[in-house]
Amino acid sequence: AIMIAPHFAKNRFYGWIVLAGALSMLISMVGNIVVSYSVFLPEMCDSMGWSRTALSGPFSLFWVTVGILGPLAGITTMRFGPRRNMIIGNAVLILGAAAMSRIAEVWHIYLLYSIVIGAGQAFGSFIASNGLIMNWFHRRRTIAITLLSACGGIGGLIFPPVITFFMSKFGWRDAWLA
Repeated sequence: AIMIAPHFAKNRFYGWIVLAGALSMLISMVGNIVVSYSVFLPEMCDSMGWSRTALSGPFSLFWVTVGILGPLAGITTMRFGPRRNMIIGNAVLILGAAAMSRIAEVWHIYLLYSIVIGAGQAFGSFIASNGLIMNWFHRRRTIAITLLSACGGIGGLIFPPVITFFMSKFGWRDAWLA
């Protein structure tokens, strides 16, 4: 007999595949959005004639937004499930990052990075990912959560050099868009 679709065993555990997806999402999110802000900062300041002090505030407010929305993200993760939070949160984050490519005033960064991207981060990253892993893992939960927690540092190693290279070729606006 010829199999048209792959056969998935009923008793097979797919938690490690789910963990790999969550890891890749968090590596990308932390590396691109959180850690790489320091890569974007000098380029944006030089290009727009703003001080670094003016662009440091949005980064602090970003974390305030993530912290304030954290309990709500936890509630919605429990109520609607982590998948919905991850999809909506990441969509909001991507739209905010794309809009960062068109900023013209400092307040745009406060709105887009601090509020929009911060909300996307709150709803689509750590809380939803932890909820996802808690749903899938029972026996190896500690290992899975540890791997999930460590992946942010990996994103911080990978993405800043990539974004620096991309900005040197295409500029910071296209780097935000990408």
